[in-house]
Amino acid sequence: MRFLFIILVICGIFCIGFSEKADANWWKYDGQVKTLLALSDKQVAEMDSLMTAYMEKRIEHKAEIGKLKIKLNSLLSKEKLDRQEVDKAVNRLSEVRRNMMIDMLAMKLNVRKVLTKEQVKKILAHDPSIFTLQKQWSKEKRKKRSRKGRVINKMKSHKMKNKSKKAIEEKKSKP
Repeated sequence: MRFLFIILVICGIFCIGFSEKADANWWKYDGQVKTLLALSDKQVAEMDSLMTAYMEKRIEHKAEIGKLKIKLNSLLSKEKLDRQEVDKAVNRLSEVRRNMMIDMLAMKLNVRKVLTKEQVKKILAHDPSIFTLQKQWSKEKRKKRSRKGRVINKMKSHKMKNKSKKAIEEKKSKP
């Protein structure tokens, strides 16, 4: 059973890494951009290297964030709350998230440095938000938002059903 769990974890890491990488390497997978920029093999290799290093750090950060969330939830669910421990855990969680953002920005700036001035002009004309914080180089963020949206919609429909049931019950109870 333990062996099966380890295999599943390893497969999950590889699937996450490969799916995010395919979406993130826009310079390789977007044919229009690839043609527009006329990237050299050296540029593609450098950008791939930067992205791979970033994705490895990102996986480490996400794992640490998961562990810190578990620790924080454990601290918060105790009957006797240790405020100093909670504050420490929150500060560490914030620090890791901050580092993750700094790494993402550094990667984007480094990818930009690989491009010539003319290539930067062309890519910004094609997609002005490519190097901004709003631009996600992976689909992960969008998936989370859509899941939240669906959950919120389900909650709203559940509330509406409860209101409808109450209204029906009130009508039945009135003579």
